[in-house]
Formats: sequence, structure tokens, C-alpha cells
Amino acid sequence: NYMNGFQNLAPVQQPNGDQLILDPLYANQYEAGIKTELFNKKISATISYYKITNDNAVIRQTDLVYQQDGKQASKGVEFEFLANPVPGLNITAGYAYNDNRIVKTSEANKAIEGNKAQDAPENVANFWASYKFQHVLKGFGIGVGVNYVDKSYMSTANTFYIPSYTIFNQTVFYEQASWRVGLKLNNLTNEKYWSSW
Repeated sequence: NYMNGFQNLAPVQQPNGDQLILDPLYANQYEAGIKTELFNKKISATISYYKITNDNAVIRQTDLVYQQDGKQASKGVEFEFLANPVPGLNITAGYAYNDNRIVKTSEANKAIEGNKAQDAPENVANFWASYKFQHVLKGFGIGVGVNYVDKSYMSTANTFYIPSYTIFNQTVFYEQASWRVGLKLNNLTNEKYWSSW
């Protein structure tokens, strides 16, 4: 698919309290992919490649001052896998690779050309598997999962970054036709992590 469009951006507050009024962000997006279902729809997989270019990109400088300057390009691959190989077992997995860079700026910002964009981890992955018992203990179930997020830079200067992190999660539940009770524990290993969002 191909998409061309714009997005109006809300003003941002600068560290000194001033507001920066932003022009619309203009974008072109190209994406192509393949989806397949195998073994009587017990396995489903999707893989796609995309490239997005943004004009009027918003850049966060090292001193956390925002500026609207230049062009940003994001390209990468996304993969999703869903499986239900036996009754009661559900598996979901995903992976995304994103190369998001500042590709063109004004003369005043030439030093950051080619740098990674802020808040854009290069690799993100997730996995979740759950099993609902079919005979003995029917209705009871368990699930386990893991999420990984690569490091991401806090500014386009690429000098300070949020470290990568891996989070493990688990659930137990009891389910009937019209209701479900569950307990989910997130971050089982008590990983310390930060997110820009």
C-alpha cells in the first residue's frame, strides 16, 4: 500500500516554559507484505516491509529543546506469528526492526544528520503462550510471556539513551463460557526499566 498525508501537531512546551507552535507533519508511506495461513489455519504469519518519510520532523535536542527541522526516514520489517497447534494452546509472537533516522536538516543542525531519531528503539520483540486445560482441571489455564525493547536515544544528538530491557510476565486463570477470573503478574524478575512513554 501507499499513503500520503499530513498530521496536525499539538504545540510542545520548551524547558523555559515557552510554547513551540508546530507546522503539520507531512508523510509518505510505502508498505508491502505477505500473510499466510497453514495447517488448516492453525498457524498464521505475517511479514511486511515499510518505509516512511516525514517532512517537518520534530527534533529533540540534547538540552531537551524542541525544534521542527528537516526530514526523518523510518524503514524496517515487522513479523507476527500466531499459532494454535493443539486445542487449548495459543502462541503469539512478534518482532519489529526499525531504522529511524534524521536524513536531512538545515545547516544549523548538520551535526545530527544520519543520527537515530529520539524515542525509536531499533528492535522490539514479544512472545506470549497460554494453555487452557481441556480435560483434567478443565477451565483452568496458565500463561507466560516476555517483552523486549531495545535501547532508544533521548535526543537526536545520540549521546544519552534509555537502556534496553526484557520483562517476563505470567498469568493463571479460570474460565467458563460467560466469565473469567485471572491473576497476572508483570515483571517477574523485578527488572528496573524506563520508558519514554
